[in-house]
Amino acid sequence: MKRTLYSVAIAIIILSSCSLRHDDVQSSIYILDWYAEAVYVMDSTLVSSTDPLLLAGDGPSDIIVDDNNIFISNSGYGGNASIQKFSLDGDLILEKTTGEMTSPGYLEECDDNIYLSLWLDNSVLVMDKESLETVKTITGVAAPQEIARDGEFIYIGSNNVSETASIYKVNTATWEKTEIESGSNPSFIDISDEKDVFVSCVGDYNSIYGSIIKISNDSVVKRTSFNSYLGKVKCIDGFVIVLDAMENAYLLSAEDLSIIDTIRVSSPSDVERINDKVIFSTNVGKMYVSDLSSVADVTEVEPEYGFKTSEMFVK
Repeated sequence: MKRTLYSVAIAIIILSSCSLRHDDVQSSIYILDWYAEAVYVMDSTLVSSTDPLLLAGDGPSDIIVDDNNIFISNSGYGGNASIQKFSLDGDLILEKTTGEMTSPGYLEECDDNIYLSLWLDNSVLVMDKESLETVKTITGVAAPQEIARDGEFIYIGSNNVSETASIYKVNTATWEKTEIESGSNPSFIDISDEKDVFVSCVGDYNSIYGSIIKISNDSVVKRTSFNSYLGKVKCIDGFVIVLDAMENAYLLSAEDLSIIDTIRVSSPSDVERINDKVIFSTNVGKMYVSDLSSVADVTEVEPEYGFKTSEMFVK
């Protein structure tokens, strides 16, 4: 307990060391814990209650929080595949099952709709936020993974391990779908403020290692390859952070994808910016925090409740 309290105290000191400017926003971090099948809320100093805000469904995959509601996708592992809608207080409002052989994965949202990738069904559901009724089904998407939105376009990752696998770009005004050849297992996507699309091509966990690509004007303009398999990718202030599937993360230049530094973290699962800090979550109960001015200089934190985090959402 002493070690835990000391770790939390260190986190508070680090996060408070540079006094917040008057225009900084005190955000909350929503933690989706796959082991507890629950959501916890942390404040900007990484302090949280040991009691969950809400209990999710079976095998929770992803979380989205807007101004009014919390949405959770549940893969159905060990039970029922579904999407859930909660109030911000954690009360369940709606739940919709998606059926066997669907395996709900990643979520994205716009003003009116929620987008939900159905990994086993090779499709993406477009659902009305209010009712969770299906508006459109985007078919012909091989093992869809993470979804990222840029205006009226959504980009959909794929779990296709072929070396010539593609991500998908969909115009949500016309539902026209195009493919951009990317590389093996292009599962994870993020979009910079400059409208460049960065894709983490995970690799096949066998003979094909991972790579990061930069897409501009629907063409791959840069690629950096690794001698390992990769995880999520995040654009932050002119940098690209990519997680290794097993350990560590890498800090890259968003301009040319050159590797600037290796970030020493254990079993990373997600990365998010909160105010002027960068937070790394893990599958093993730890978290790491660094300052935007020195992203690779992380400090290990052990929250009182050791989260086994699958996804974070900062709101």
